[in-house]
Amino acid sequence: MALVTPEGELFAYPYGSGATPLMGVAMHAGTRAFPVWEPGDVLITNDPYSTGGIVMHLNDIYLFRPIFVDGELLCFAWSFIHCTDVGGYAPGSIEEGLRLRPVKLFRRGELNEDVWNIFVDNCRIPSLNWGDITACVAALTKAEQRLSRLAERYGRAEVAQAMYGTLDRTERLTRQVLAQIPRGEYRFTEYFEDDYVSDIPVRLVVKLVARGDGTIELDYTGSDPQVRRR
Repeated sequence: MALVTPEGELFAYPYGSGATPLMGVAMHAGTRAFPVWEPGDVLITNDPYSTGGIVMHLNDIYLFRPIFVDGELLCFAWSFIHCTDVGGYAPGSIEEGLRLRPVKLFRRGELNEDVWNIFVDNCRIPSLNWGDITACVAALTKAEQRLSRLAERYGRAEVAQAMYGTLDRTERLTRQVLAQIPRGEYRFTEYFEDDYVSDIPVRLVVKLVARGDGTIELDYTGSDPQVRRR
């Protein structure tokens, strides 16, 4: 579970759990999915296409909950679960299955049964998936409670300032680390497993250009073209 600004930037993420590469993923496809958010709403989606790639594959179920303080949106709580079955051709399949565009699973705290019925009617183990989803929703609710307590103790403005201050500090520290890389170009080639059509591994080539001022450029020219299977 993590905390996300209204603009879609992660500003709090656990050290010891979760998929840490997601820390750098922009979440605005979730936070901006609806023109109106209300307390108690919970978004659900597993669609890589309509979310611009923030969801990696259909088994990853993303949930967003807006957190309001004094009637104003402060931030979002976000969680995801890797469900074992979303209707693929075989249990545990990570290929095809049900796609859910961003939609409200809960509206003002009430379960949207029409959406949930679509989900459970397209999987083999609805009771297990329900357990996963309710655990995620419980985590989102706990995040809302704790953010509300912080706002009661320090004030909404102070909490908001700390949110964006955390992002600014992280950027400063990151640039300091990047500035330590000697100026120049660095190249690396790596391979990952095949595309399920052939046995040929997929090549990734990256050129890192360090400018010495805390900025870098990554160039993937020379990598293999898009694979035939998703």
